[in-house]
Amino acid sequence: MVLMILNSKGKIIDAMTYGESNFWDFWAHIERLLTRDNVYTDADAIFPPLLYCFLKLFSTPLSYKLSLGMTITEIATSGFGILVLAVYLLFFYALFTLAVSLLYKTTDNVKKNVLTFLLLFSYPFWGCAFERGNPVIYAMVFLMLGIALKDSKNVIFRELSLICVAVSAGFKLYPALFGFIWIAEKRYKEAFRMIIYGLIAFFVPFIFVGSFSSYVETFFMYLNKNIYSKTSVWGSCFLIFGDNEYTQILCRVIIIMLILWGLLCLLINGVNWKTIALFTSTQTIIIPESYVYTYVFIAIPLIMFFNENGKRRIDNVYAVLFALVFTIPPFLQIQSAVLIGIYISWVLLLFLISIDELIVLRKKIAENRLKR
Repeated sequence: MVLMILNSKGKIIDAMTYGESNFWDFWAHIERLLTRDNVYTDADAIFPPLLYCFLKLFSTPLSYKLSLGMTITEIATSGFGILVLAVYLLFFYALFTLAVSLLYKTTDNVKKNVLTFLLLFSYPFWGCAFERGNPVIYAMVFLMLGIALKDSKNVIFRELSLICVAVSAGFKLYPALFGFIWIAEKRYKEAFRMIIYGLIAFFVPFIFVGSFSSYVETFFMYLNKNIYSKTSVWGSCFLIFGDNEYTQILCRVIIIMLILWGLLCLLINGVNWKTIALFTSTQTIIIPESYVYTYVFIAIPLIMFFNENGKRRIDNVYAVLFALVFTIPPFLQIQSAVLIGIYISWVLLLFLISIDELIVLRKKIAENRLKR
């Protein structure tokens, strides 16, 4: 990527990112916090209140800039505005470095540092999530911390893992599905406490940000936006069959099947990189506006893959597909070509994993018959 940027004198960056947006996914929400008493007034205010409480840490120090009559664009390009954004990204970097270190089971610290470096400068991170300043990076890192700490020998860390998953869901709702990991492992008491933490993380922040009723209204406005990413189930179906009532039904059926399939594999085959990858599809391709910055979640099954791989030839194929998801280069200076290439690599990876899981399920069914 660096060589292509240098060779094109920066021109190819337009094909590698979502455009020169000035980190708008960050600043748009900061603007809501600075200028509105209730952030839930439009369809793009889609995050739960916990995330807005978190973003208050970055908006509040800039309040005096607004009192000076500065616009959000002027604040974003001011020295202090750039510093706040830098702190926002650096705080993520610190948490992500910790999360990778905890989840990656190797004792080789060089490998951990190299992997962290490669992921941070990979396409979904650098070219999409960082370029937009999208808060999805924090939802991902708290989920990664939760999974990394869940089997700790320290009871405090195990409890912290429940809180981390609850915080992740409090930032982006969908990670709540990963709570099924604890149910699959029959850790019902922990799962119950996680639900309690999740309810606290969701409802208590309404005291400080917006109201529950306005959030519900905003949520339904979001569902009716009719904006579909090319890197989602919705975009694929509409591209093939067109946008109509029957295609929308088809999309919902596919999404329900994906969730149920991931849940079935998790409950039967347990927690491993493949079942977590299938569950990660719920974060990346089932949401209508599933842009490539949501693919940062794939870092979780990738690291788990590193912990478990190397025993079968098919692992080499998985490794290549993972590499394409994170490093596919923009040979064509067409943005959609790069994004669709990553999407196809991810879908193909999920397809091969599903075949692999079907074989495992078939073997288990055969073993159960023999036991009878």
